[in-house]
Amino acid sequence: MIQLTKLSLVQSGLRNVDSLKYLINLKELNLSQNYSFLKQIDITPLQNLPLTVLNLSSSDFQNTEILASFIHLQNLNLSGKKDVDITPLYNLLQLIKLDIRDCNLGNVNSLKRLVNLKELNLQLNKNIDISQLQYLSQLIVVNLNSCELKSIETLRYLVNLEDLSINNNKIIFIQPLQHLSKLRYLDAEINLIIDICSITNHPNFKSFLLGFQDLPKEEQLTFAKELTELERNYDQIMTEKYLPQIAAGSLKIDSNTLLKSLEFIQNMNIYRLELINCPQIPPILNCNSIKELSLNDCNVSDFNSLQLDSLEKLFIQYMNNKNIEEHEQKENADKYKYVSFKLIYNIVKFSQLKELSINGYVAVDISPLYKMIQLTKLSLVQSGLGNVDSLKYLINLKELNLSNNNQIFDISPLYYLKQLSVLNLCFCGLYSIETLKYLINLEDVQLEGTVMGGGIAFSCLLCEQLYIKIFCHFQCG
Repeated sequence: MIQLTKLSLVQSGLRNVDSLKYLINLKELNLSQNYSFLKQIDITPLQNLPLTVLNLSSSDFQNTEILASFIHLQNLNLSGKKDVDITPLYNLLQLIKLDIRDCNLGNVNSLKRLVNLKELNLQLNKNIDISQLQYLSQLIVVNLNSCELKSIETLRYLVNLEDLSINNNKIIFIQPLQHLSKLRYLDAEINLIIDICSITNHPNFKSFLLGFQDLPKEEQLTFAKELTELERNYDQIMTEKYLPQIAAGSLKIDSNTLLKSLEFIQNMNIYRLELINCPQIPPILNCNSIKELSLNDCNVSDFNSLQLDSLEKLFIQYMNNKNIEEHEQKENADKYKYVSFKLIYNIVKFSQLKELSINGYVAVDISPLYKMIQLTKLSLVQSGLGNVDSLKYLINLKELNLSNNNQIFDISPLYYLKQLSVLNLCFCGLYSIETLKYLINLEDVQLEGTVMGGGIAFSCLLCEQLYIKIFCHFQCG
């Protein structure tokens, strides 16, 4: 099979690769997840192949020094190879993409000659010295997640950087990023960042993820000392003038971010905002650019502070959040999982809303939803619903998810939803599904875990509507 140009032998239990040396036209080879319990795999037979792509991730191989002879390589993956010697990589001058995550590396000194490198993944190399990255000015994508970095000073020289991930580190200051005018995507979640003034005026930003990491107790005192000089300016930290003018981008903020208000957002051009673990939702006033709002594990008892006239998608999800319990006495923590009539009533004011999800919160009364006839997609998963009568007015609905509401016994009000194409009724307490035969546009129905006496009726439904494509998984009692 000498004509082969691409070969994948993932998790194949290889003991040697001797026979591959005859594949003289092979350009791409994937040998990931191959472990030899007898001895390490010798990759020497591969050295004369014209390989441009080689994946050895999570494989047990030896003779890494031979990699220096793979001079045609453009894409190399050595991820998961603990304590691998990357010194031989100095000779791979055509390398464009390199993945050496989770390799227990101490430094990247051997990479400074790889001036054509555009993508580099160093994730999970704890306490790695990244100072030599300054020579790799062609880098476009860099992943430094979970490296326990305290400084990113070297990154100031990566002037072509567009996508940077520095998630889960100990970074406090990100001033080195201020000169990276091409930066479009920044993931800086789970860090110690206290001031983002340095990334203002980035017109190319598309996505900006920001988080604030809870410090272990033994580190709190040290961090407090570092904050002493900034303490007097705490009220100004993270205010409008410090935030980037994100163009058509998204902003993600958790409760530990140093924010006292979100009023600054009204002057930002973002289309998507996600808030996580917020015991109180700060005011968001007159921000017409926001099209999507996601609230995960937040106290959503009151939406009066939200004035988002252009909002099209609203996602509210509760996952029994521990952070809320830390802010409130235990006996009051559960109150956050209830969605009041008042809240539902306030949601109705979003007249442009097309998609609404309220998942995991107990919706005491959803009757105000009858006014939202513009909705095309609605999700009320695990919301303690029993009565769905108010949904019959939502005649433009195309997708409806009512799963995990075991008090829903009667779905006859859905008869009026003739536009429905996707319906999820998993784990509901239905008595009958007779109503479904009137929903002539249904393409996808899910009834998994639904206990009912309607198995025979459902079979009849299928016979009557053979032209409907229905995917069903259900258990009949």
